[in-house]
Amino acid sequence: MKRTAIVVSHTHWDREWYLPFQEFRMRLVDMVDALLDLLDEEEAYRHFMMDGQTIILEDYLEVRPDRRDELERYVQQGRISIGPWYVLPDEALVSGEALVRNLMVGERAAAPFGETMTVGYLPDTFGHVNQLPQIVRGWGLKAAVVTRGVPDMPCEFLWQGADGVPVLTINLRQSYGNALYLFPGEHLAPRMRSMADDLIEHSPVSSLLFLNGVDHHFPEEEIPQAIEQLNEQLSDIDFVHGTLEQFVDAVIASEPELETYRGEMRDHKMHYLLPGVLSTRMWIKQRNATCQRLLERWAEPLSSWAHTLGAKDRRPLLRQAWRYLLQNHPHDSICGCSVDQVHEEMAPRFDWVEQIGERIVSESMEAIASQVASPAGEGAFRLFVFNSESGPRTGVVTTTVQLPMEQGSLALRDRETEEILPVEVIEQQEPSSFSFVVDSDRAFLLLAEMTEGQLVDKRILELSIEPEGEKVVLNVLAAEVGGIDPEELAAHLAELEALIRSNEYHSFHYRMRYPPQSTVRFLAQDVPAMGVKVFDVVPDGQAAERKAEESGELKIANQFFTVRADPETGTVTVTDRESGEVFEGLNRFVDGGDAGDEYNYSPPLEEDLLVSEFDAPPEITSMRSEIAETLRLSGRYRLPASLSPDRSTRSEERVDVPIVTSITLYSNVRRVDFETTIENQAEDHRLRVHFPTGMSASHAVADTAFDVFSRPVGVPEGGDDWHETPMGTYPLERFVSVQEGERGLMVVTDGLPEYEVIDGKDEDIVAITLLRCVGWLSRDDLLTRDGNAGPTKATPGAQCPGRHTFRYSLVPHTGSWEDVFLSAHQFVNPMRALETWGGEPDQTSHSLVEVNLSQVIVSAVKQPEEGEGLVIRLYNPLSDPVEVRLRIGIPFSTAQLVDLREEPLEKDEEVALFVNSGCVDMPIPSKRIVTLLLR
Repeated sequence: MKRTAIVVSHTHWDREWYLPFQEFRMRLVDMVDALLDLLDEEEAYRHFMMDGQTIILEDYLEVRPDRRDELERYVQQGRISIGPWYVLPDEALVSGEALVRNLMVGERAAAPFGETMTVGYLPDTFGHVNQLPQIVRGWGLKAAVVTRGVPDMPCEFLWQGADGVPVLTINLRQSYGNALYLFPGEHLAPRMRSMADDLIEHSPVSSLLFLNGVDHHFPEEEIPQAIEQLNEQLSDIDFVHGTLEQFVDAVIASEPELETYRGEMRDHKMHYLLPGVLSTRMWIKQRNATCQRLLERWAEPLSSWAHTLGAKDRRPLLRQAWRYLLQNHPHDSICGCSVDQVHEEMAPRFDWVEQIGERIVSESMEAIASQVASPAGEGAFRLFVFNSESGPRTGVVTTTVQLPMEQGSLALRDRETEEILPVEVIEQQEPSSFSFVVDSDRAFLLLAEMTEGQLVDKRILELSIEPEGEKVVLNVLAAEVGGIDPEELAAHLAELEALIRSNEYHSFHYRMRYPPQSTVRFLAQDVPAMGVKVFDVVPDGQAAERKAEESGELKIANQFFTVRADPETGTVTVTDRESGEVFEGLNRFVDGGDAGDEYNYSPPLEEDLLVSEFDAPPEITSMRSEIAETLRLSGRYRLPASLSPDRSTRSEERVDVPIVTSITLYSNVRRVDFETTIENQAEDHRLRVHFPTGMSASHAVADTAFDVFSRPVGVPEGGDDWHETPMGTYPLERFVSVQEGERGLMVVTDGLPEYEVIDGKDEDIVAITLLRCVGWLSRDDLLTRDGNAGPTKATPGAQCPGRHTFRYSLVPHTGSWEDVFLSAHQFVNPMRALETWGGEPDQTSHSLVEVNLSQVIVSAVKQPEEGEGLVIRLYNPLSDPVEVRLRIGIPFSTAQLVDLREEPLEKDEEVALFVNSGCVDMPIPSKRIVTLLLR
């Protein structure tokens, strides 16, 4: 058979890794300069692939805007391939929505240049999620091209997504640099013959793929001559300098019979999977989870809602926030496996995301509240509570208020039930003040501002004017919300104007006072789905009796659970009061040595030492109020300071590591919430928290991008020829659940993405990694990997010294995880509140989007990329199809199915829409992602 070998020249560009971004960018500028010069001078050099990510173009053109025209010309001529991604992400550590936005931003960045590649190129991602095929198809891509994590499969196969629909997958068995350094000479043909024979052995098609490039690689100028020599010496193979799309099209055209694979790809045999990155530099994972939720669950839905009410279109700012966040998603960045400087530079990007997102959320909530509460009538204080989830919920709201009321006097009235809700003051700051002096001209300008009831960007609550000699003193009480009586204000301002015009006073002294800021919490019941509910602020004469009381008891309880602490070990026992099930020995901290690097956990070379008990019995206190009961356990672990000098064992020297855990039960909330703070003083160790389940299960389920996935319990088997030792650690997005019969235990985490279900002798133990502390980017002496995964560079920042706070929760349950996993979403997305002041609300509650089934997850509510309307994306993680009704809280005239690009889909026989009276009814097949566009 005459075969065609397509040689694809490329570079794999790690934007930041063993060097910081700016140092790698200097090399990038030189590389692209050399490429453009080569394309200009050598017509026979046909093509170069820019690594499937468009951020390279931005990084280059910020420095070399003078070469933009050349770059655009070669992209449009097809001699340079760009996109479809903005960055090459790690799939396991980012959300499904983040993967979609990555493609959206990538296409938008590529638009001025030309078309992006129609291939989902992910050559170096550390494993692949099982919904990647559906994402690839949903974006209209022809194939996925992958390397790490792929099991021992042929070079081309069909990969079924979770929904069972396959996508063509190109398996880079020989890596993404199998044709590196193609220089003419006597060794060229024998080398390529050997690689071709190996590919032929594992390929059912007549085309062969050779990737001519590697990390930070410059174009090889002699490729045309090398290809000419190969065609002369290997007559049964036609070598072509071409594109990745050209190879994919050739595979499709040959209509081969291909093997089929289904599931995620986290195999260790063929290539390094590098699973330790799930827990390296845990602070990065925590901040990323916070930023993703801020944009997905709050900023986008609320700004979309506010825009329908006339607020500003915030899409440009949201796109910028997503760009900053995506710049932290490359696999060497989000995984924490770079030099310290790289990760220090990630923190400002997270900061920028939060700054933009939080401002959009606050102004959107204000816009929505202003439409619900009319400004007419007598002013009053209220709290507007917002729910980010797609079903109604009851839960505790923690917020900061600046109401002009005495400490402890605040209560709320549910406007629907007239019930008075107690409010607990958690923390109160001292009142603040400042003063300034202006002349009469400036006083006139401020007078105009004060007619609106504001001064220095705050609302005037009280005002008094006191002439003193040649000056006038204005005493002002001001706050974020509230207002002085309009008639009283008018009288004061008339007095002030007369004093200014009298010319008797040369200076005006403004003394500003602010009410104390209080952090409070309360139980909000029946807040509508993705909606808002209004509560009146009222005085509370029983506030003194409502304060939390401290005691030394070892037990707390609510309607659902009793939690008892063991005074010796500090572990806890949880009793489910409904089912009678008891879970013992929970929340045990287990610390072991880690002689690995940023990529892989590895135990000490000879002997490990596990520490699983406090140095002395912990101090235990409890707090009780009408809203919550909390156990607080405070103690210390005595841990080895580091590894021994030869890394064979843990050191003899010990350091104190304080650990404080608060365990809280909220009224009417069916969860046990934990918050643990650790002062890490040790190095070279892995700290996990264990939850014995009392069960022996074959599988555990965990949520991942657009799905909930089942994995076997225990450590997978490997082989002597495997490059990496299989590990029992896996990624999760929000929860992992173990079940035996009707008994189950779900562990929910907030930004802690690594778990292991340890297959014990008598019971399974869920282990959640809190910290993995190592001092090297890569080493070659690990027990779990057979060589280096990068350069050997010291990374003291990866030892994670200092204070860390971790949030996680337990949900014991009967029946399936499907019945309770909404608790995980509610735990990581607590409700928010906005304090307001205004007239009587037109309505007491309102919902933007409500889904009739809690098991169906709404992953996006946003404005469309183009035009007006509302995009709603949801997915069915269940193994069975469901009938869904969406109730939409804003007027719409049409609803249509669109793909992930938000372009109309052809008729889908499995998903037919029926629109009636503000609702959309539709079936959603098992594991299907569905996107709707409402106009």
